[in-house]
Amino acid sequence: MKKLLKFAIVLGVLGIIAGGALFVVGMTALEWDFKALDREDLTEQTFASEQEIDAVTLEGNWSYVILRGESFKIEYYESDLCNYDIGVSASGGGKYAFRLKETRKSWLSYLGFASDIKRRDLTVTVTVAEDCALTVNGSSARITAKNQDFKNIAMEGSDARLTLENVGAANITARGSSCRAELKNITANDILIWGSDARANLTDITANDITAQGSSCRANITGAEARDIKALGSDIHVNLYTVSARNVSGDSSSCGLTLQNSEIAERISIQGSNARLTLNNSSAKDVYAKGSDVRVTSENADIRTFDGQGSSLRATLNLKGAKSDIKHATASGSSANVYLDGERSKTGFTNLGGDGFKTFTAIGSSVRLYVNMKGGESVFKE
Repeated sequence: MKKLLKFAIVLGVLGIIAGGALFVVGMTALEWDFKALDREDLTEQTFASEQEIDAVTLEGNWSYVILRGESFKIEYYESDLCNYDIGVSASGGGKYAFRLKETRKSWLSYLGFASDIKRRDLTVTVTVAEDCALTVNGSSARITAKNQDFKNIAMEGSDARLTLENVGAANITARGSSCRAELKNITANDILIWGSDARANLTDITANDITAQGSSCRANITGAEARDIKALGSDIHVNLYTVSARNVSGDSSSCGLTLQNSEIAERISIQGSNARLTLNNSSAKDVYAKGSDVRVTSENADIRTFDGQGSSLRATLNLKGAKSDIKHATASGSSANVYLDGERSKTGFTNLGGDGFKTFTAIGSSVRLYVNMKGGESVFKE
């Protein structure tokens, strides 16, 4: 009897979902105005201030466009379903902070077939002076800014969106599950993308530190110059295209780093079970890999030293096109395997004496270190 009841409930739920979908499709075909079903009443408002505003905090689910101006002004909307905290307070040094926080009067206002439909076609316009700190909180918030400088930009909210172009800032942060960031032609000290299922595309970036953090986070970084690039979080993947950096690191289970046409001055480090590192036409002074079931592959890589540690580690390094020979390679751990192909490298691995000597080390049970030493004389010098 219980099984029949559960089956009936499942059929009922599926029927409701299917009926709703058919209703939406049918009404859309008839050009039905779904906004008429949204019971939210919105009133346009304007707030302006001649005081020197150096910090702006916005909280609400809106599309925000940030503009540059001589004085502060915000053109926004007030809803009959929400309460508002709006005002200016002294922040020190003769400067002021503005806040606009929108909160729902009741969680019941989120319910309904047509909730928030009217908001989707409206934009909140915020005009700020140079070097303002901007903070936006709100699930489904959208922030767009172009051609200006900020102190800091911080966005937080599940499903939030941050789009920046030709922007300079000390710190840029996009935080929230399923958040999205599109950054182009950016100069910053630190850039942080943080959230489960977060996605980021960074193009033409100059920064000190770039960090992508969170489970199932994905980031594509193209044309960047950075000091350190970090990938932190399980199942995180960061792709680097034509990137110049001092260090690149991935530290988590199932993390992945892919470098294409990139130059790393010091170290590439990847750690964690089932981690993956791929190098294509890229260079680094040191490559370090540690963890169980780690995989490292390269094509036309230029590497000075390689250190692989961990059980069932696999590394296959094609060094064709390298500007100089690899000098040290280590494989350690049970069932670790490292294969170095020097036959297609510039000079191979032949030891000539003096500072041309190479060191290859294999430590552990069932460890394999394969070195193809055909290819000619070594000219590497430390």
